[in-house]
Amino acid sequence: MKFQIALFLSVSIFTLSSCKKEAETARMPKQYSSDQLRANIAVGAVGYNKEESQILMHSNVSGRFNVYQVSVADTSAMALTKSTTDANYAIGFMPGSNKFLISHDAGGDENNHIYMMSRGDSTGEDLTPWPKSKNSFFDWTKDKKTAYISSNKRDERYFDIWKMDTSSWQPVMFYQNDSSLDATLISSTGRYVVL
Repeated sequence: MKFQIALFLSVSIFTLSSCKKEAETARMPKQYSSDQLRANIAVGAVGYNKEESQILMHSNVSGRFNVYQVSVADTSAMALTKSTTDANYAIGFMPGSNKFLISHDAGGDENNHIYMMSRGDSTGEDLTPWPKSKNSFFDWTKDKKTAYISSNKRDERYFDIWKMDTSSWQPVMFYQNDSSLDATLISSTGRYVVL
C-alpha cells in the first residue's frame, strides 16, 4: 500500500511539473497597437466591365476608401476616385457600359448617396439627391434596365425600395416599408419581396 501511495504521489508531482513547464513555454502572441490594427488594407472587388478586361474595386490603400479599376491583363490599378476626406465604395459597372456606380457619403455623415460616374469624372451624377437620406443599391431587374434602390428618403425610420429606370433615373415606389421589415431579396420577376 505504501508503494502504491508513493507511486501515486510521484506520478502526480510529475504531472503537475509537466503542466507547469507547458504553461511556461506557451507562446505569447504578437502584440499590435490600435494604430497598427487600423492600418490594415481592405479591398473589395464588385465586378467586370462589359469587355471583361477591367475589374471595379474599392480599397483603403490611400488612407480612405476609393474606387479603382484593375486591368485583368496586367493587374495595374487606376484610381477612379481620389478623395482624401470621404469614403467611396464601388457598387458595380452599369450593365453593358463602362459607366459605374459608387456609394459615397460626405464627411462621414453615413448618409450614403449613389453616384453614376465615367472614367475621368471628378464628381459624377448623384442618382439619389435627397437631403438627409441614406441610400444603397439593392439589385438590378432581370433585364438589367432598372435598378432597385433602398432609401429612407420618405421617412428616415424606414427603408423603402424604389425602382429607377436607367434611362431617366426617376424613382418609383416599389415597396413601401411601414413596419421595420427590411427587404432582403426580390424575385427575378419582381412579383415577390422577401422580408
